[in-house]
Amino acid sequence: MEKIYNLNITFFWRVNIIGRGTITVRHKENGVIRVLKQIDFKSSCNISDEIEIDISKINFGYIYVEWQSDEDSVLNGFEFLTKDHVSKSSMALVITTYNRKEAVTKTINRINKTLLTQSEFKDRFKLIVVNNGEAINHPSGNGIIVINNENLGGSGGFMRGLIEAGKINDVKHVIFMDDDGSCEIESICRTHAFLLMAKDKNTVVTGCMLLKITRQSYMNLVPYGIEIFYITRINIIWMLGK
Repeated sequence: MEKIYNLNITFFWRVNIIGRGTITVRHKENGVIRVLKQIDFKSSCNISDEIEIDISKINFGYIYVEWQSDEDSVLNGFEFLTKDHVSKSSMALVITTYNRKEAVTKTINRINKTLLTQSEFKDRFKLIVVNNGEAINHPSGNGIIVINNENLGGSGGFMRGLIEAGKINDVKHVIFMDDDGSCEIESICRTHAFLLMAKDKNTVVTGCMLLKITRQSYMNLVPYGIEIFYITRINIIWMLGK
């Protein structure tokens, strides 16, 4: 199942099935379910087929696919994809910490191992750690920047991280994170992918897409022209867009 917000993109479902049956693509919004496409499908070899799904009139909701077999079938895999061009901007992850060396060191190592050093995400993410307390003995480099900062509190630390992110040419989005880094790496990657595909520069992302922020409400908060996200311990994502 894929949750959809209208990004004005082409949208495909790629499927690899051996067998015969019916593919039904459905859209669910506010409890109402309608069929977007239904196809009689048959394949005797292990190759992928792509089905284009028209989402031009869909603003919200879920899209999901049903497979009804007419004979013994093998589902080898499927995925949603787009063929649209996406920007290649980077995202900075900003952590502010105060005398929690063990927690922040563990977070740095986890993000470095599962994100920064992965070839799939090479150069797409930067990690900025703003330390308001005692010095952290973790070297900068390889996408990691450690800053020993005057203790100006959490907001001051995040602002320092935002300023530093603004100095990196290709960074267009910033995520603020707790020093225990409790959010899933997959949540970070999906947030970044979503924003790369969004054609509206004012696109807003929250955990449940419930937060409405007007331009007037954040103009005084974001003087550096960078879109900001905040990930809390319960993984709700807030964004203030430029």
